[in-house]
Order: sequence, then C-alpha cells, then structure tokens
Amino acid sequence: MLTVSLMEHQEQGLRWMIHMEQSHRHGGILADDMGLGKTVQTLALIASRQSSHQDRRTTLVVAPAGLISQWKREIERLLPADPRGARVRVHSGPARQTRFSDLSRYQIVLTTYNTLVAEFRRGHPESPLLGRASKWHRVVLDEAQYIKNDRTKAAMACCILDASYRWCLSGTPVMNSLREFYSLLRFLRVHPYADLDVFNTVSTRDCRDRLVVMAQLQDLVREIMLRRTQTSTLGGRPIVSLPAKHITTVYVTFRPDERRLYTALESRTQHHFGLFLHHGGVRRNDMLSLLQRLQQACCHPFLIPHVTQEASLPLELNAKRFTGAVVARLRDNDRVLDCPICLTQVDNPLIFFPCGHSICVECFERVAADDRLHHHIPGQGNRISCPACRAILDLSHITDYASFVQCHYIPRASSASGQADLLRMGGSRDGVLSSTFGEHTDNAAADSDLLTHFGLSSGGLSVPQRVARALHIPVSMLSLSARRKQSATSQAARRQYRQDLEAQWIGSAKIDRALEIVHEIQRRGYKEKVVIFSQFTALLDLLAVPLLQRGWVFERYDGSMTPAARDAAVASFTAQPDCGIMLMSLKAGNAGLNLACASEVILLDPFWNPYVEDQAVGRVYRIGQQRPVHVHRILVQQTIEDRILALQNSKRQLIEGILGENAALSSGNPDHLRREDLAYLLVSSPEQDLLPIFSAADSVKGFREPRETIPRQSTIEGGPIGIN
Repeated sequence: MLTVSLMEHQEQGLRWMIHMEQSHRHGGILADDMGLGKTVQTLALIASRQSSHQDRRTTLVVAPAGLISQWKREIERLLPADPRGARVRVHSGPARQTRFSDLSRYQIVLTTYNTLVAEFRRGHPESPLLGRASKWHRVVLDEAQYIKNDRTKAAMACCILDASYRWCLSGTPVMNSLREFYSLLRFLRVHPYADLDVFNTVSTRDCRDRLVVMAQLQDLVREIMLRRTQTSTLGGRPIVSLPAKHITTVYVTFRPDERRLYTALESRTQHHFGLFLHHGGVRRNDMLSLLQRLQQACCHPFLIPHVTQEASLPLELNAKRFTGAVVARLRDNDRVLDCPICLTQVDNPLIFFPCGHSICVECFERVAADDRLHHHIPGQGNRISCPACRAILDLSHITDYASFVQCHYIPRASSASGQADLLRMGGSRDGVLSSTFGEHTDNAAADSDLLTHFGLSSGGLSVPQRVARALHIPVSMLSLSARRKQSATSQAARRQYRQDLEAQWIGSAKIDRALEIVHEIQRRGYKEKVVIFSQFTALLDLLAVPLLQRGWVFERYDGSMTPAARDAAVASFTAQPDCGIMLMSLKAGNAGLNLACASEVILLDPFWNPYVEDQAVGRVYRIGQQRPVHVHRILVQQTIEDRILALQNSKRQLIEGILGENAALSSGNPDHLRREDLAYLLVSSPEQDLLPIFSAADSVKGFREPRETIPRQSTIEGGPIGIN
C-alpha cells in the first residue's frame, strides 16, 4: 500500500477501482472533481494490484508534459520501494529509451501525449510504447479530456495501446458534447458504444426515442464512471472539508479610446461575417478568429493585430491586377483554399499572378527555395515558375486570398443582396457578433495559429511574417502575439521585445483593475498569494510591466516554457514567501497543478467553456487549502463577454445533465448545441428566435465543416474501433 493513509472518499474510490478491474470492464473513468485526489487513488490501485504476469508488469501513465514531474514526485513520495528496485521511469525527450524491454523493468512509466503521438506517427513496429512487444499491465490517461476529439492522433494512439486494464482520469470527462464521451468509450473499449455507428444512435434518434437511448447511456455512465464533487457527501458528511470559496464578478468600464476601438472592431466584424455568409459559407476558423478579435479588444488594444498601410497595400493592389476571367474563376472555385501541393485546406493561401493558382505558405517557402523552379530573365532578375501551370511569376505581384476577398467580394457584400443575406440570418449589421468553436489560444504556439488572416485592424489585412520577408514587404508593426513569438528566436530578440513593451506600454481597464485588486490584497498584510489567469499570453506580458515597475515579485507559467522552467516557477511560487503573484495562461495552468499555497484568483478574461475556468480555479481551491479562496472575474459589460457568460451557463446545465441524474431529460442534442452556440453568439438580441439561424447555418452557403481525412472505420486488436 501507500506510505500515507487515504481519506475516506479515496478509500471508497480505491475499492471501486479494484472492483472495476476485476469486472468485465477492466477499467473505467475516475471523474472526481479537481483536487479530490485522483492521482493518489490511482497510485493506491497500482500498489494494491501489481501484475503477476512476467510479460505485463508495468503501468503506463500518459499525462500532459507539465504534469510529468508532479507525477514523478508523488510516486517517489507515496509508493514504497519496488522489490525490483525500479519504481518509475520518465519516457520523454531525446534521451528516452528505444526498446520496450528497457521500460518493462520499471513499475511505472510516465510519458506525454506528445511523445505518444510522435511514436504513432513514425509507426515503427518496435516502438517502445506502441510496438508489437509493448504489452502493458495498465494504461492510465491523466487529464483524459486531451483525447476528447476522437479524430486526433493523440486519441488514435491511445486507443491502440495494448494493456490489460485501461483508465481515464478527468475532472471534466465531457466539456462540450456527447461525442467527446465517445472518445473515452473507444479508448476503454466499452462495447457496443466503442463503435461509432452504435454510439451515434444516441445523437441521431428522433425525440420519441431520445429519452430511451439517453437513459441507456446514463446507465452506462453510472456503471463505468465514478464522479464525486467537493459538495458530495459520504455517510451524511461532506467528503472534504474546505474553507469557503467566494466568486466576485468585477465589472469595469472601458476607457473612451478602448470603447471606440471595440465599437469600430465590432462593426468591422459584423461586416466580415456578412462577407463569409454571402460568399463561400461560414467556417469555424473564420468565426473563431472574429470572436478572438473582440475578446482581445476587451482586454487591451495592443492585442489586436495591426499592420501598417504600407504592409497591406501591395497585397491589395496585386489582387486588383487579375483579369476578369481569373477573378471569375477564383470566385467560382470551391477549392481555392486547397493547396495543390500538400493537398491541405488552409485559411489564407497565397495566389500567384497572373495565373491565379494558389499555394499554402509552407509550400511557397519550399518552392521559393527550389532552384529548379528559378529562371533568370535579362533585365528583370530572377523569376520562379508556378508549380501548377509553369507560368513565369513575378513575386512582387503575388497576393493572398484575404486580399482577394477584400478587393473582389466587398462590393457584392455591400449590395442589397448582401444586406438581405445578413437579415435572413437573423439580425442587422448592428446585431451580428461572432462565435467560437474548439479551444482558444493560451500559449505562444497557439496564439499565432489562431490569428487567421482576415485582419480586422484599421491598418489593413495581416501579413504573415514569412511571406512579408519573402516578398520584401516592410511590416513595421506586428501584433503583440506575433512579436512575442518572434522574441523566442534569440536572446537579443527577447531583450528587444521587453524594451519595446516598456517603452510603448499603456494600461487598459482590465489591467488597471487587476493591479488595484492585487494592491488591495497586499495592503491587508496577510501575505496572500495571487494567481492571475488569462487565455492570452501577450496580455500577461503587458501585465508584467507594471508588476516589475512596482517591484512586486512574481513568477510566470505558460505553454511556451519548457517543463523544467514551469516546474521551477511553481516551486519558487510555492516556497518563496516574497513571491506573491503567479501569471498563468489559462490552458497551461488549468489541469493537474497544485497551487493551494495561493488563496486569491483573478480571471482576466472569460472562457466560453466554464469547465476550463473551473479547472484553473481548482488548482487553488483543492485539498490542502487552508484559507478562504476569493475568485475575482474581471468583465466588461455590453461586449461579447456578456454572451460568453450566458453560454457558460448553458454549457454547464447541459453537461451536468449528461453526467448527473437528469441526463435523460437534458434538452436537445449536445452536439447540436455547437450550432446553437454559434447562432447565439452571432445574434445580438437575446430575444431573437434562433431556429431560423441554424436552418440557414446548415444550408449549402452557411456552414462548412473541415474535410474528413481519416477513414470512417478502422479495426484494431480487441474489436472494432470507430474512427471518424
């Protein structure tokens, strides 16, 4: 057993886990609320049920990279020494073992989802995690919501792991829709629901059958999942005794310049949504980009991508050079967003002049570097040929799809037919906002990915840095997120970035209020520690400037940092009395971390899914917390943030219905709520009838889903595994 005693609810959880391994299910979902001890219960299971089979002795734990060190510390602290003398091995990074036989000497192997995906992509038959000889006693997925999208390589890689017992640990096993629950059932090999066609009966039956099939699924949930919350009771008593938690919504008022920016941006967003709607449909990435602009404008003006007029003008001028025939062909071409070389669909391909063929940025870089496509023309210098038609190109005349839209679609969208389309979708130009799907950015890599190229700033359309360099376009001011990414290239770039921030820094309504809250906390003199969350890392950069100027000691934790740097930041924040502030990106810090040393939480911006915020707060409000916890949510009224709050409430009711006793009574299809989310966030009037909106959104011109790139059905050892 463990070197410490379990709490009563943890002993109950251990008994349930042992029962599940001994049953025909051979595993299940431990879905306890954040901070109730899923890790310690899992380690107790590992200690209680060690393998007697020589070829299946090792438990594999797959976790986010930021949690590997914490798992290792807990194993070394809680598990007694292994008689074999090999307790735990971390399998990640360049120094990882190359054979399963080396890993099988250990009681527990820790690896990351990224490492697992890397081996899955290589597909080597002797892969230490996925190879033919890799037979695990038990596989545990920590923060199992990482595989919620069954189409991802992470989900597919986890499904083909060969193990006798399979476990999912997650405080939020379902965050958006029932489809996410399917991914867990597929990993657990829970039949018949591991077959996608069978599972889909839950979401495709008509209303007369829906209550029946939902009740059946709820019975399955009760069988394979144990979920306790911080308010659950055991023997008539709360399972944990925690101090009070106080959540305060702090409304701030825009400065006049911030309000002007937001109003102008909202108007331009409405206009762009009208374009998407009238020409080519509404794609999720487009909507995500539009929504993100509005969210950023609520936080700080510097977060909005700005490009000087000189930067955008060449692309727009070039877009006007095409002949009428080429313009007509591009406007009627449904595959203009498809790169002909790599065959992937991209948001904003480059378009060659004069032929009008398109190409993605990555393939363009390869083409530009390929000497075989270069031609020297006397008096004109070097030219390259189009890889599609071999026409000789002048790179100074290249443009992109965003600029083409700007030049050749706006006149039509501003016409009476464009206005009519907008009205048909349920609102006026003043009444159309944007929406979100999937996850938001909260680390350096994700920031740039989500800044798609339908730019909304007053300076024109955003120009990718790599294209600007290739075309010799002078981009004098990039978005803060883009400059932050650029700063990671060298020490000199980092210094320049910090100097630029300090020299150009201005406050915002949210930053000013956050500083006031921190000052008030420090004025009390109780040495309370504060964790400040934002989904935008650039906003944390801006907040760091006044913290440094005031001499306040703080640490930083975000996805751009190495696991070692993140561990060091947590250790410093926990151990150093003078370090009273942690700046943390919402998604990097929303899972697995123990920050009970803090008692104050500031949420700078709301996230559309309430469980992401819950997980973040759960890093502080958890077992071990000794003081009352105060959560401050900073919001701006009469903005997109009002709608995000309402959407949070609707999401929470839906998912609690799925996981709770009233699942069979949950209203509507959770998968369809995603369309409803879009409609709700796009229409400004809360009283607006949404049904006509989704009807239009589902029409040919209304909603374009990403193309399927994975076979519909695949089979692996152990039974059919639906892959959509």
